[in-house]
Amino acid sequence: MSKTVLHYCHLLLLLSVAGMGAAQVPANVREAGTTSLLLLYRCKPENRPAFRSYLQRTELPRLRAMQKAGSLAEERILFSRYVDTENWDALIFLQFPSPQAASAWSAIETTTPAGFDAEGLRLVASVSTYPLDLMQTGKAATPASHPVYLVLPYDYTVSPDEYIAYLRDYVQPQAAGWIDEEVLESYHMYIGRDASGRPWSSVLLLEYKDDQAFGRRAAVINDVRARLRNNPTWKAISDRKQSVRVERASIIADEIDR
Repeated sequence: MSKTVLHYCHLLLLLSVAGMGAAQVPANVREAGTTSLLLLYRCKPENRPAFRSYLQRTELPRLRAMQKAGSLAEERILFSRYVDTENWDALIFLQFPSPQAASAWSAIETTTPAGFDAEGLRLVASVSTYPLDLMQTGKAATPASHPVYLVLPYDYTVSPDEYIAYLRDYVQPQAAGWIDEEVLESYHMYIGRDASGRPWSSVLLLEYKDDQAFGRRAAVINDVRARLRNNPTWKAISDRKQSVRVERASIIADEIDR
């Protein structure tokens, strides 16, 4: 076994120990250490095929080894569907079992920055890492076979507590309605930790069941909102949502290894 593989296995062991015996994250995750990381990668257009192959062939098995070791609760690698030099080409969501396990990611960063070896680093032009807090999540009863992802970043302009209430009272009822309409498979709402000066401070990850369901997105949004207007709390927030957040460029993506 090579020294590189031995070192990586040692890091996995450290991360696994960090995740064992940790206290359960409290309901108010903002009072605890973060358990989520989002890594954004950009590459040159000509490197996209090789980069995608690297993610599937090398990076995904590494992350799944971490899951098997107990140091990672969930991973998700998305690759943008279209070339967009102003935005990311791939992103990786990492959900750790505890704040301690998330902090131990720094051990991997010392030798494999952003979780990549030398081959992967040669393929990327830039990387950004965002610590996140998972605020709301939900999913349908049956998994999607050919999901389509929409990644929606925002910059909120109110206090964190006000924005959390906005997610709970305005966004979550809509996402639940989209699941009921059988177009959405799952949703995840994140708030950035220490996001001052960043291009965005929160992100909504929507997993649609397939391309046909994604094509119904606009119509279903209108239908669900029409029903929710009968809810005075929801309507009051809807009327002033432009003063709560600014929407940044959204990206359509597919999951690696699907």
